[in-house]
Amino acid sequence: MNRLTLIGHLGDDPKLNVTPKGNKVASFPLPLYHYSSKPGDKGQWIECQVWNKLAEKVVESQKVGKMVYVEGELHHSYKKNEKGEWSNRTFLSVSLIRFLSPRDKDGQEADASVEVEEYQQENPENVENLEQELEAIFSN
Repeated sequence: MNRLTLIGHLGDDPKLNVTPKGNKVASFPLPLYHYSSKPGDKGQWIECQVWNKLAEKVVESQKVGKMVYVEGELHHSYKKNEKGEWSNRTFLSVSLIRFLSPRDKDGQEADASVEVEEYQQENPENVENLEQELEAIFSN
């Protein structure tokens, strides 16, 4: 079973990209905390990615420092560049996100959850190609 659950504060504002086929993908870093970490230790981060409607919602509502709960699958890929050097990427493909930061100044509720499966049900023909589209974005 490939399932990862994290709670943490966004390390940066979510960045939105559009794939060549028009799908939107937003990415943001979350810290990986370890029970043995001490103050001053260099932090480790995992890139989290959300797609389409959920990507738009995350970019609209989340900023650096906001706390989120995410669940998803861990992905890892290797790629050889033009120089023949290997590079690798590890990221979390988010299937569920819950916004955990307190209410904003206007008193509006900041807690919501959306599942990526809604996108898969609406656009089943594109789901298989999302990984290839992601590679096209990050290979530049």
